[in-house]
Order: sequence, then structure tokens, then C-alpha cells
Amino acid sequence: MPPTRSRRPGLRADAQRLVDLLEALGNMTVRQVLWRKAAEPDLTHAQSQLLHHLADHPGCHMGDVAKVFGVTLSAVTQIVDRLEDKKLVRRGVDPSDRRVHALALTPAGRTLAEGLHVRRLRGVTPLLARLSLRDRDRVLTGLDTLLTAAARPGDNGARNGRRSRTPARPARTLAVAVILLGLAGLAGCGREDVAAAKPAPAAPQALTITTARVEARDVDRVVETTGSLLAWQEVTLNTAVPGTVTKLLVDLGDRVNAGQVVAELDQREFVLAVQQTEAALRAARDGLVRAGAQVEASRASLRQVRESRKTWEANLRRWKVATEEARLNLERNRTLVDRQLVAQRDLDSARTQFESTMAQFEAAQVEMGQYPDRVRVAEAELQSELSAVQVAEAEVSRREAELGMAQKRRGDATLRAPIAGAIARRHVNPGESARENTAIFTIVRSDPLKYSGVVAEHAALEIRSGQTVRLEVDPVPGRVFTGRVTRVSPAVDVANRTVLLEAEVPNVEAMLRPGLFARGVVATRRDTGVAFAPEAAISYFAGITKAFVVTDGKAVERHVKTGRKQDGMAEILAGLRPNEVVATSSLARLYDGASVTTQAPKVR
Repeated sequence: MPPTRSRRPGLRADAQRLVDLLEALGNMTVRQVLWRKAAEPDLTHAQSQLLHHLADHPGCHMGDVAKVFGVTLSAVTQIVDRLEDKKLVRRGVDPSDRRVHALALTPAGRTLAEGLHVRRLRGVTPLLARLSLRDRDRVLTGLDTLLTAAARPGDNGARNGRRSRTPARPARTLAVAVILLGLAGLAGCGREDVAAAKPAPAAPQALTITTARVEARDVDRVVETTGSLLAWQEVTLNTAVPGTVTKLLVDLGDRVNAGQVVAELDQREFVLAVQQTEAALRAARDGLVRAGAQVEASRASLRQVRESRKTWEANLRRWKVATEEARLNLERNRTLVDRQLVAQRDLDSARTQFESTMAQFEAAQVEMGQYPDRVRVAEAELQSELSAVQVAEAEVSRREAELGMAQKRRGDATLRAPIAGAIARRHVNPGESARENTAIFTIVRSDPLKYSGVVAEHAALEIRSGQTVRLEVDPVPGRVFTGRVTRVSPAVDVANRTVLLEAEVPNVEAMLRPGLFARGVVATRRDTGVAFAPEAAISYFAGITKAFVVTDGKAVERHVKTGRKQDGMAEILAGLRPNEVVATSSLARLYDGASVTTQAPKVR
């Protein structure tokens, strides 16, 4: 122990004594015990403190860490970089703003933080046990006083009539210094010295404290998200046909309706093409009419051939009978000539008649034999004419298609808005020659807007379609815009450990613009009966977060886990239940089992 001064002339002398004590404490065995575990992975004091903070506040942002420890964001970034290299910490990558990077411990980091905490308790607890209850109360009372002083701004310049511009150091740093001072004093004394110097401990007196009751509140659980606002629909209107731009009927910023004419191309060439295809279609239709007439003629001819069969059969029978009659007449005349009853001339006439009727009969037989061939010829002619009709019909269809294409190209020369929205960009000027598929306008629909953002992977299973999203944008400060989640990616992006989501955000007032950066929260669920305790009831000591529950005049120490802060109240995730009474003053003087006298609980 460094020598103590008998007189203390002022604040400067006390400061010098504090420095001497800290220097002496540097060689103490207890300090080696406290940080031996941290030295194994080559951790600095700042790195170990950050590990403890993340163990108590998982998911906090880098900006929050900078505020808690009173350092710059660059210093926090350097420490996080070192811990990431050691595989102890990971952070969500957000290219928009590094202040909103969510930090979390890796499994190895959480194991190390728990080990460090256990080591610290094992190193401090035996030494504090050497103190009597009264001395321990004095140490804690002094700590409470210094914490209160550290929470106020410094006034080193008060004697000169001016306020100091240097902010107070964080209370946590001062608390550590006081604890080390107490340990330094203990390191120089043995148990025998303490026992000899101190009389037998007197019965502890009850402390008078203020109390408050733990409240039960309904809490909306939210997940932070960042992203961009996009147009719900964005369409680039292109030309479908080449031509010269003759008219632009709208311009940048104009609102248009779906189907509204916004531009026109020169239509003369397309009008002539339509007239040409109309003439060709009329000619094809005339050809179809002629082919139809030929079909009717062929059908009539086929019917005529089929109906002539009866005539030919009757003619064949008639000539057959006539031939038989002529043959009999010839035979009869031969008999009469042999008897010289008729002249030779009559026999010659009968022979001529027979031969003539025989020729007619044979001709009728030939005609009757040609009937099947004549039917086949007539049927072939009919089929040929039917084929000609099909060709004519195909020609008509082709000409009609050509006319439709020509009319479409003529219609494509008039450009219409495909969606209702506003003109976001004009790409051409009147008089320009535009090729096919040339951009003319970009049209966007800005009501509603589409929010495309990300959430950290730890919330991947909590996001659902239909949940409410509340967003804020820098151009409209203080205004919250509400939307609804419409789509959630089924996979986590392995590059930045985030999940993509989309939401529909109404924009009736047109206060938002596509492309704005937005940040906000997604309401995942609503919890009821969540415990909230006053912040004054929460004690942060040596990396431990605790509170004291007052029961039957005794203070019962509870280790707690805190969440969000709200109106001076802290959410209690574990350790306290609603309606329990907790101490809100003299926390540094309290210990487990301490006797207390309470005032009436404060009803908030």
C-alpha cells in the first residue's frame, strides 16, 4: 500500500491519492485473477467490456454501444472488427448506415463472456467476505455517492465562473475504479489484521428505502428493418414499330390513366399498308366465290352422271329387244325367200335392219360399261373444285391476317399508357426517328409504394405476410407511414445474414417518392402482461443486472434481464413478475437479505 497522507489539503491531493492507489493496485494478485481468463484469447479491457454488454443486451446497435460507453463510433467499429476476427462477435451488414448494425455474440463469444463473469465473481467474492457488514455497507454507500456524482456533468471550471465543456465519464468506469480501490485496500491487509482492528459486528440497522410496484403492460414486439421505397409498378413504354415521333401529348410529372394516348408516330405508311391488304383481301374473297361456283357445277355434273344410269339401262334394254326382233324378222325373210314367197329385196332389207339394231345394242352396252368411269371422273372433278375452295379460303385467311397485322401496326403508331401513374422520364423529342423497341416514356405508379427491405436473420421466423410495418424517412421527419407486409423471402441471404421482405405502403397524400431510404419496424406480435419496473430499481454492478424485491421487510436480490426502455420504465424479460414491490433507492447499500423499512409503494 502506498503511504497515506495525514492531511488532505484539497481536491487535488485527493486526486493524487486516488492515482497512487490505482498504481499500487496494478501489481495486485486479485487483478490477475479477474483478467486471467480474458488474457487467454488476448482480450483488451474494452473488448471484454463489450462482450459483457452484448451478453446483457443482445441485438443492440453499434450507435447504442457508443452512447453507453461514451466513445466514438469509430472506436466501437475498431473493437467490433477485432472481436469479429476472433470469431466472438458478428454483426448484420447494412450498407446504408453503420450505426444501425445489429451486434450479437457468437456461441464462442457467449461462452467466453459467461466464463469472464464467473471469474470476476470468484475473484471479488472472497475479498468482500473479509469485510464486516458495516464496512461493506460503507463501501457500497461510497460507491452509490460516486455513481451519483458521475451521473452529473463535471464542473471543474465552476470556481472560475464557467461551466466545463468536458462531459462526465460514464458511471460504469468510475464504479470500476472504486471497486478496485476497495480491493487494493484489502490486498494490503490479512484476515488477522482485519479481525484485530475491528470489533465484533453489531446488528445491522434497517435501511429506509423507497419502493415501486412492477407493472404489467401490453407490448408490441417489433423487428427493426431498413430498405428502400420503390414504385409499386414501373413500366417503360417502348415503340412496337419504327417511325418518326410526330406528337408527345404528355411530359415529365404529368399523371396519366391506363389507355390514355401519350404519343403518336407518323401513320401514313401504315395507312397505305392497310389499304393494300384490304384490296388483296377483296380479291381473295372473289376467288373464293368463283371456286364455290365451280364446286356447285361439279356437283350438278356428278348428279347428272349418276341419274343417266337409268336412261342408259332403258336404252340398252330397248336395243336388245329391237335386235332380237330384227333377228327374228331376218330369219323369217330367209324362210320366205327360200319358198320364193318374198323377193330378195325384202331379205336384204331385213338383214340391214338387223345389223343396224345390233350396232345400236352394242353401242348401248359400251355406254353402260363406261358408267363407273364417268362417275369417278365426275367425283374427281368435284374433289378438285373442293380443294380449290380450300385454297381460296386459306388465301382469304392469309389476307385477313395480313390486314390484321397492318391494322395493328397502324394502331401501334399511337402509343397509350399501359398503367395509371405519372411520367417519371421522357426519353425522346418530337421529330426524332425511333427504331422498333425504342423507349418513349417511363411511367411509375406511386400509390401505393412497394417497400423492399431486410431484417436480421434472428427474426427470420417471426416475419409473416399481413403484419404491420411502420416506416420513417428523413425528408418527412416525425411522420410514421404504416404499411402491410406482402411477401417474405423463404431463404436467408448468406452474404449479409438478412431476410428480404416486401410491404405495401399507401401513399394517398403523395408525400413519399420512389427511391427514398426508409427505416422502421415490423410488428410481429402483441404480448400482454409484460413486467415493467422503474429504471431506478435496476442496478448494474460488475456486469450483473439485478433488482431487489422487498418482501416482509427484507430485500431479496434477483438477477434480471432487461429489454426496452419506455417512459422511465424498463422491460423485465426475466427475474421479476408484475405486482412485485422493488426497491428504487439506496441500491448500492442493499444486499440479499438486508432489513429494510419501506415507504408506501409508488403507484405509477
